Amino acid sequence: MNRDIIYILAISLTAVLSIINLYYTVKNRKNPLREHVYKEQLVGVGKLMAAFYHLNNEISVIFNAKEIRNDNLQVLIEKVGESIYQYEHIMIDEIITLANEVVTQSDSFFIAISSGKLEEINLHYDNYFKSYFSFIQLLRDTFGIDELSKENQSLYKLPKYLKSILKS
Repeated sequence: MNRDIIYILAISLTAVLSIINLYYTVKNRKNPLREHVYKEQLVGVGKLMAAFYHLNNEISVIFNAKEIRNDNLQVLIEKVGESIYQYEHIMIDEIITLANEVVTQSDSFFIAISSGKLEEINLHYDNYFKSYFSFIQLLRDTFGIDELSKENQSLYKLPKYLKSILKS
């Protein structure tokens, strides 16, 4: 009788461990796909940020000159939109929404420059960069940039002066 109980417990334990093993096997099969999507998202964000770099630069030039010297701004806005839609199938909704909000703010700035009203120009310039920096923060949070950086920093010993700079 005791031997039967031991056999039943062993078989039950084997079954439980097999189910747990099956769960982790199925979960780990998705890792390569998850990593691939993550890498593609980073490629898409890189291209989007390159497009935003050119747009930000042009907006700053226009803001300082207080006039549109060429029609380059609309082309740059279209390039940002193209970058958004090229990777929209693998980006989370919040990234797409906030990127479109930044584009909308750039259009508002474009309209304000055309009106020539200094107060409106300043307001839309500030709104554009506020939405842009919110977008940057969303990207950092979404891709875990700060957490990954801290993890990387823990892998090597930092000089004391660098540690004091990073803490502040």
